[in-house]
Amino acid sequence: RANTTGTGNTALGATALARREDRRQCAIAPQHRRRAIVVVDRSRHRLRGHEQDVVVLADTIGVAAPSEVGSQVGRCRRTLREPVGVHLHDTRGTALANVLTALDLGIATYDAAAGGLGGCPYAPGATGNLATEDLVYMLDGLGIRTGVDLDALVNASRFIEPHVGHLLPS
Repeated sequence: RANTTGTGNTALGATALARREDRRQCAIAPQHRRRAIVVVDRSRHRLRGHEQDVVVLADTIGVAAPSEVGSQVGRCRRTLREPVGVHLHDTRGTALANVLTALDLGIATYDAAAGGLGGCPYAPGATGNLATEDLVYMLDGLGIRTGVDLDALVNASRFIEPHVGHLLPS
């Protein structure tokens, strides 16, 4: 098990490695971690009309608590020069609470998937990604404009559901 300080050091080290070797992604295997933000991903995002690197902290097994997200996001924002984003899975139902924590820390980049599709190959039983429609619904309710048509998004998820062979969580 890793505590949040150890995980933070690993995440910061992985980010330094990615920067030094011009890599876009560094993964930290989560098999033996009960709770951890486990992936640092340097990816290109279009922010405010400009392309730039964003360090994305990911809870790929969906078990991080808001306090862990707050600790890791806060530490990375204080330490790294790139903007920080988050990628959340919803295995324990904490993804939206984790988004609220990240929002309070000024995070504006979130990964999500229509219908909550996805999973984690490293963690059997881990559920899918944060559902985009849940994220958009919550952000709309908070008065944060996303530019995403929620009705069209819900219709897209409904369209996809029969093709994946199981009910989608959202």
